[in-house]
Amino acid sequence: MPREARCCASDDGDQDALVHISAAERAGMRDLRERQKISYELVPDRRSGKASAENLRAE
Repeated sequence: MPREARCCASDDGDQDALVHISAAERAGMRDLRERQKISYELVPDRRSGKASAENLRAE
């Protein structure tokens, strides 16, 4: 993952999510590839109030 965060688009057109490198690392992922399918839960960020992706799982 060359950047600290990636934006993930939802397949169903719902809200896109920001995936931070630390969330990927907590899920045991070394990187996220473009167009890689993952599932995640949207969680409000305590600092910004925006939704971010947590509990990532590769599909």
